[in-house]
Amino acid sequence: MKNLFKPLILSLLLAVPAIGVTYGSSCDVSVSLCDNAVNSAKVEDGTLVSADLSSGAGLTLAQMHVSALKSVDVNLTAAQLDTLAATPVTAIAAPGSGYVTQVMSATCFVDFVATRLEAGTAVLSFRYTDGSGVKATADVPNTTVELNADTHYIAVGASGVPVANAVIAATIDADVTSGDSIINCRLYYRTVQVSDI
Repeated sequence: MKNLFKPLILSLLLAVPAIGVTYGSSCDVSVSLCDNAVNSAKVEDGTLVSADLSSGAGLTLAQMHVSALKSVDVNLTAAQLDTLAATPVTAIAAPGSGYVTQVMSATCFVDFVATRLEAGTAVLSFRYTDGSGVKATADVPNTTVELNADTHYIAVGASGVPVANAVIAATIDADVTSGDSIINCRLYYRTVQVSDI
């Protein structure tokens, strides 16, 4: 008796279309993101459109109020270190009116060549605006700057009052008087909108 029902059940299953599937398409838009299925009509207030997803344009800084984490490399030669107190080197350009640069950290590498740097008691730092500005990171200590071996040092971002629309400058308390080491730093930072807070 059971065998009599098998053909009947099989024919019923084949006659019912799969729920949510559009035949002739390789994608079920009811459960997947495909063919620009997300559009402004499906997002509250219409700020995100399908073109943003397909082109990779993404959201703007103004829409997010903070940028993604970025990085920049700053390579300080012995010649630059020799005059860094009087002539700071711009590490990060000013972000624009209404924005501040928040430095998360600076990872520095002292590349020892033949003679260690001599800087008295001076420390390497990254500051807003210029050599006398507010600190954007903790200092790279004198013992690291003057080391006679290759070494890495991570200076974390500093707490304090940021300066809007200001460059971040690499500077040192006193010029290096001798030595040929190079200091390479990678700054991790983000741009933060403060004009709407």
